[in-house]
Amino acid sequence: MKQKVVSIGDINVANDLPFVLFGGMNVLESRDLAMRICEHYVTVTQKLGIPYVFKASFDKANRSSIHSY
Repeated sequence: MKQKVVSIGDINVANDLPFVLFGGMNVLESRDLAMRICEHYVTVTQKLGIPYVFKASFDKANRSSIHSY
């Protein structure tokens, strides 16, 4: 079976391609905090040579429990 490749900008993601880190905030709280967290991830992943995709939820409805917050 042929692997499905998903492209996110210039990053390709598939089981048979190199590791890509998806990371970020559980829920977006503010633009400033999101940018600071993203900048930290970018600094570290660039040093390690790891492709990085920022991810975060914008809505608490994405959480699995109404009592998460």
